[in-house]
Amino acid sequence: MGGAYQKLIEAWDRELNSVELQPLCEDFYAEIKEYLEGLKVMGQEEASGIEGALRRRELERAESLFLDLMKRRAMKIFESLILGGAMPDQSKLTVEEKDAVKHLENFKKTLMEGGSLKPQTEKGIKEGREEGEGKLLLRLLKPLPKITGLDLKNYGPFETEDLATLPASNADPLIKRGIAVRVNWDEGGND
Repeated sequence: MGGAYQKLIEAWDRELNSVELQPLCEDFYAEIKEYLEGLKVMGQEEASGIEGALRRRELERAESLFLDLMKRRAMKIFESLILGGAMPDQSKLTVEEKDAVKHLENFKKTLMEGGSLKPQTEKGIKEGREEGEGKLLLRLLKPLPKITGLDLKNYGPFETEDLATLPASNADPLIKRGIAVRVNWDEGGND
């Protein structure tokens, strides 16, 4: 049991003192979970006395370290994938983290393809504009729920001041109803 606690402390310390994600073996979380469950059982078996109190205290500390380690790693993975655009180094991830990265990738793809364009970069907006003829770049003046375009793709939901690239056949009615205005995009800026 002491070996797992030491591994947890060392992993937490490495993560705490580094900006970059630190490597963990693939089964790290499973090993620590097994260790924590063992502590719970031993704490219950030795409910009274010093041994039981020590096990419960070790469990509290280990759970606190484990939770903090998971939060730090999750934030580094999220920042790398969503904000930095780079896939985290797979060799540094546990099995559970690799699964989470797949879900985050799908989340990112959904936002970039059909969700609000607010978090997109200027490059992403230009790429959307250049995807095909017949699309217009709009600035939303009012909130708009998710709509299905004539091309059968879902767009939105959008909030006030979001930018969206929509087929002209869907954009024109929104402009006429005062829900959106067209953004004329050129290399010098927009008007």
